[in-house]
Amino acid sequence: MLLNPIIAMLHNTTTDRWHPIVFCEAPLPSCDIGESPVRHKSSGHHTTGFATRDEALAACVAIKAQMQPEAIGDIQECLDKAFPWDGDGVPAMVVFFQEANGAVVPALF
Repeated sequence: MLLNPIIAMLHNTTTDRWHPIVFCEAPLPSCDIGESPVRHKSSGHHTTGFATRDEALAACVAIKAQMQPEAIGDIQECLDKAFPWDGDGVPAMVVFFQEANGAVVPALF
């Protein structure tokens, strides 16, 4: 089950392709509920990717529409910037997200 997922974007800097990626909440054992920033782990990305950022953004909207918020918590987006990826290996990531000015952003980016 995904908890409080965040939909974000990877940018493969080698192929110039765009990949939607989903992160699920994975708080540190020592964290208090409501503490910010919150640790999230990537749980999968669109492996083929898209030729343009706009196509990938449309896919992010479709992914979000397929999720059931009542079963998984609040579905948020972090799409203003993309996480750079050189295309090597699996882009498994741990990211701390926080709210800033009404938006979800990575704590360190």
